[in-house]
Amino acid sequence: MPTPEVALATSYDASLATATLGTNLFHGPVRPPEDGFATKAAFCWDSGGPPAEPFNGQSTRLVRAYVRVHARGDKDDYNAGKTWAHSLFDAGEHATIAGYINVRNLEARPLYLGADEGGRHRWQWTVEMLYEG
Repeated sequence: MPTPEVALATSYDASLATATLGTNLFHGPVRPPEDGFATKAAFCWDSGGPPAEPFNGQSTRLVRAYVRVHARGDKDDYNAGKTWAHSLFDAGEHATIAGYINVRNLEARPLYLGADEGGRHRWQWTVEMLYEG
């Protein structure tokens, strides 16, 4: 069974020199720096999707998996955080990932969420990953 959040995080790691899986890029829920995670970090997690659709009347189905991406910048550095978020966003748009028919962002740009209580600016968006299931 495909794991879209792992595939997307792995794709970001492969395409961006600034993103390293397990260091500042993770699959799973957002985790705070206070728990030992990088301040500047990105998190990808499965956020569902619509029911699978029959494909050409055959036994295969098209699955639209939604992956939520959350990018967090360093403390009090809005511009660098925005650049980080946009680099991830751009890398995900129509990325070529083995096993997926299409990958696309569902928003026009990352949504700015504001700074958290620690002064770290945050952005979020959803990526649709289409595959045969």
